[in-house]
Amino acid sequence: MPGEGGASAGHLHYTIQFTNRGATACTLDGHPGVSLVTGESGQQLGAAAAREGTPSLVRLGPGASAYADVSLAQVGDYDAAQCQPQAAKGLRVYPPGQTASAFVPADGLTGCASTSVVPLMVDPVVAGR
Repeated sequence: MPGEGGASAGHLHYTIQFTNRGATACTLDGHPGVSLVTGESGQQLGAAAAREGTPSLVRLGPGASAYADVSLAQVGDYDAAQCQPQAAKGLRVYPPGQTASAFVPADGLTGCASTSVVPLMVDPVVAGR
């Protein structure tokens, strides 16, 4: 889930951590599904994160972790009429290739209600850091 947040030139940065809690190895391949949401059981806010980078298969032994970086552009940089800024309560995260998700609360997020503006970006999962 989001780790240490950071900021750079108009972006907020988070790292999502996926940990194999099972007794046998597993694999992850691709990008997680990530979107801003209006609450724990809330509706998706705007478009899902754009996927950047080329994925590769990550093998996780028991207890091992993989990570995916997420960045959110400051929506104030977009035309307000086109973006339709709205507060978000957190992120909805789907592990690559999965349909079950988790809500990750996060304070101070603002997204675009419009799906024509995509301020959220996600990189593919990578092996432990």
